[in-house]
Amino acid sequence: MSKTPSERIKLIQDISDKLSYEDWPIIDLTLRQFGLQTTDQWSGSDKKGYVISMIDKSDDESLAQIGRA
Repeated sequence: MSKTPSERIKLIQDISDKLSYEDWPIIDLTLRQFGLQTTDQWSGSDKKGYVISMIDKSDDESLAQIGRA
């Protein structure tokens, strides 16, 4: 079942909050394990912003899976 935009926003916020406490290699490892995007071209230092940028276009199922991790 598709998530509403409000549900997606809440889930993305929860995931980015959780991952922002990890070191950069763990963030990328986690995202890759769930088939989500990563990049070596990130110019910011904000981990939460990075995670949001990498997952905001992900499908609902991928978000749900990483959200349960």
